[in-house]
Amino acid sequence: MSRLTELGVPEGSPLIEVDGVQIAVSRQGVGPPVVCLHATGHGGRDFEAFAQAMSPRFEVIAVDWPGQGRSGPDHEPASAVRYADLLGGLLKELGVRRPILLGNSIGGAAAIIHASRDEVAALVLCDPGGLVEVDATVQRFCRAFAGFFRAGARGAWWYRAAFALYYG
Repeated sequence: MSRLTELGVPEGSPLIEVDGVQIAVSRQGVGPPVVCLHATGHGGRDFEAFAQAMSPRFEVIAVDWPGQGRSGPDHEPASAVRYADLLGGLLKELGVRRPILLGNSIGGAAAIIHASRDEVAALVLCDPGGLVEVDATVQRFCRAFAGFFRAGARGAWWYRAAFALYYG
């Protein structure tokens, strides 16, 4: 079993096809739906303890994004917009209306985009990311930060002071 599979929703969870992508989904509990959307490199298992605690009062629906957890690959590149598109189709397939969306990182960004298109009961967001279109400026910025942190990893003499200044 791969590391990504281990992070996914429980084995045996159904696969729902949306736009040609097999999306793994777990559902447990009764009550208003809470849809849990994970960060890149994670999976629906991130919400396992939450689901156990909340399933007496809510239907907790955990999703594995394409190519992560137990979901199949996507024919489109990963992005918050793509995930929001898939989320909309998934909710229709599941017959879920007005969910509470709980999203982390790109899952939070997808939740925001979905909420701008369709009615939701609430948004619960943790460090939502992925809302900025990746253009040449963003790529340069990311390369600069990657270089900054690589300098720290190799022990550059100036890094400690620069890091303190960055976080100060």
